[in-house]
Amino acid sequence: MSQKQKNIRQLIILSVLLVLTVVVVMIDGFDYDRNKFTLDENSVITTVVLEGNGFTNRFEYINGAWEVNGKYLLDQGMRDVFFAMLSRTEVKRPVANAERDSIASFLRNEGVKVSILNNADTIKTYFAGGNKNRFQSFFMTQENEPYLVQIPGYQSYIAGIFMVDENDWRSRFIWDIDWSSLKTLTVEYEGGRERLEFEYENNFMGLKGVENLDTANMMGYLEYIAYLQTDKFLKDGEIPIYDQMVEAGESILTIDVEQIGNRKSSLVLYAQPEGKQYFPGVLNQQQLVLFESSALENMKAVLSDFELVE
Repeated sequence: MSQKQKNIRQLIILSVLLVLTVVVVMIDGFDYDRNKFTLDENSVITTVVLEGNGFTNRFEYINGAWEVNGKYLLDQGMRDVFFAMLSRTEVKRPVANAERDSIASFLRNEGVKVSILNNADTIKTYFAGGNKNRFQSFFMTQENEPYLVQIPGYQSYIAGIFMVDENDWRSRFIWDIDWSSLKTLTVEYEGGRERLEFEYENNFMGLKGVENLDTANMMGYLEYIAYLQTDKFLKDGEIPIYDQMVEAGESILTIDVEQIGNRKSSLVLYAQPEGKQYFPGVLNQQQLVLFESSALENMKAVLSDFELVE
C-alpha cells in the first residue's frame, strides 16, 4: 500500500471516529442549555419554597420585607447569597447515562424540591442535592433529567444552601425595636446587684438614678442593645451543654424591653461553659441563642458609666 493510500485510509478512519464521537456526545445528552436552571436577574420573585425530607422553608416577600415561614424576617446576608447563587449557577454537564437513574432517584427521594414563583406563576421548579464530600451539586428537572451544576470560577457545594435549617435563615437581630414606640429598657444583673432603668418620658430618654446624664454615651449603649445580633439560634438539645447551663440557672443579666401597645421582650444571659466559644441566652423565655464573649462585655454597664464627667 502506497503512502498516499495509507494517508487516505487514516483520513477516512479519523472522519468516521469524528462522526461517531459527535453521535455519542449527542446521544449522551451533551446538547444542553447551560442556563436551564439559571434565574434571570430581572425576574420578579415573590415566593421561594424549599421542600426536603422533614422540612419546608417558605420565603415570601410581604409588605416590603422577606419573611421565613411567616414567622421571622429573612437574614439579609443569607438572602443576598441565596439569590446571587440562583442567578449565577449554570449547568456544567448532564449526568452520564450510567449514573442518570441512580442520581435521579436520589434527588427525588433525598433532595430538595425548589419552587420559585411570582405570585401564582411558577418561574422555575427543580430538585437539588449532591455529594458534599466531593463538592458535587446536581439539579434535576421535573422530567427526571439530572445535571451537574456549578458557579463558574468557584468550587463550592451549591446544594448545601437549600438544606439550611429554618433558624439559620432567620434575621440575627434579637429585637424589633421601634424607637418611636420604646417605653422602657431595663438591664438587671444577677441578684439585683445593679439595675439600669432607661425610660422614655416627656419626649426624652432618661436613666433613673443619674442626674448628670451623658446622653451621647447612653444613646450609644441603647443603640448597641437595640441592634444586638445573635451568632446562632439553637433548637432545644441541639448543643446539650448550652441547655445544661440554662437549666442550671446561672444567669448573668436580664434585659427587658417594653414598647407602646404592651409589646414586651426579654433576654436572659447565662454563664459561658468552660472551653466554649459562646455563652447562651434565652429570648422571650423560649428561644435559645448564642453570643460571642465580646457581646457580653458590650452589654455590661453600670450607672457610673453614664455619669457626665465635667
